[in-house]
Amino acid sequence: MAPFLEEVSGFSRPTLGLPLFVFGVAAAIRDFAAGPIASAAVGLALLAVVLSAMASAGQTKAGAVIGW
Repeated sequence: MAPFLEEVSGFSRPTLGLPLFVFGVAAAIRDFAAGPIASAAVGLALLAVVLSAMASAGQTKAGAVIGW
């Protein structure tokens, strides 16, 4: 993941810790929230998947941080 963030998103080696930490926290939140959201409202779950996929493109620093 580090090479992707360096080459595609433009992060430098010393600043990689923050996006990787944000990724870990976001993944944990996503894992705990996905079940209740999916069972409560399929539309919200679909919206979350679409927005996550769009942000995961990672073509910008903001997209890389938000999507990962």
